[in-house]
Amino acid sequence: MSVPNLSSFLTALCELEKFKFVDRTMPLGNGRHENDAEHSWNLAMWAFLLAPEYPQLDA
Repeated sequence: MSVPNLSSFLTALCELEKFKFVDRTMPLGNGRHENDAEHSWNLAMWAFLLAPEYPQLDA
């Protein structure tokens, strides 16, 4: 990875870190509110696991 690409990558990671501090408004079943980082991670894992079952959606 070149230095300009590394710089952009690190900048993006710093922005993504901010998701940890944004609480979502809907409580979980246990009354706790998840943050956007947790929600995004969960959504990403669903997409990763379901992608092989729906290859036509990757267009």
